[in-house]
Amino acid sequence: MVARAAGIAIFVLFIARNIRRMTKSSLPGRRCLLLIAHPDDESMFFAPTLLSLGRDVDILCLSNGNKYGKGKIREKELKNVAESVQARVTISSFSDGGDWSKTMVCMYIAKHYLLRPFDVLITFDKYGVSGHKNHISCYEGARLFLRTFKIQGLCLESKGIFRKYFIDIIAGKISCAVPFKMYMKPVKMMLMHESQMEWYRYIYVFLSNFMSYNDFRKIG
Repeated sequence: MVARAAGIAIFVLFIARNIRRMTKSSLPGRRCLLLIAHPDDESMFFAPTLLSLGRDVDILCLSNGNKYGKGKIREKELKNVAESVQARVTISSFSDGGDWSKTMVCMYIAKHYLLRPFDVLITFDKYGVSGHKNHISCYEGARLFLRTFKIQGLCLESKGIFRKYFIDIIAGKISCAVPFKMYMKPVKMMLMHESQMEWYRYIYVFLSNFMSYNDFRKIG
């Protein structure tokens, strides 16, 4: 009886955690720029976005993640992920973990825009999803950029512990999800960042809802 009840509970939890995989993406189907701070951000936080947009997205990564001397390795890992989803990637030279000027971030976005125009800018929100100051700088620089360039800006909604790791059934007005047929694709994307796979990252990969769906707000 106990085993049956446990089985039902696990089944209900699985459905609750994955029901949003059946929803359709409401992301704009236009040329997008994904602005991230470090190699692996694109897989840890934005995998559903990349899998929804595919070749319609460019990735602008502001640092190569060289804080612990693995910059070249991490650059290669990011390029491999980008190739696997048919996205284009540009890696800049901001100092990993340093204090980033929102003006400099804005200038790098503008430079990319002039070389490869895009219609939608996607990045972190003002909380940085994980609270990382470089993620927050991406948001601040993007917001400054959008004051001059009148295109659409979307920021990834940060979530509390429960919605991040357990159940989050309420989709935002703008969202995307990884369908069941691509269930393991975000996991494979993250595993391509071999240099970053500490034990706790494996827990994150299988528990975080950011590996399954993304919710966005407009940057205003």
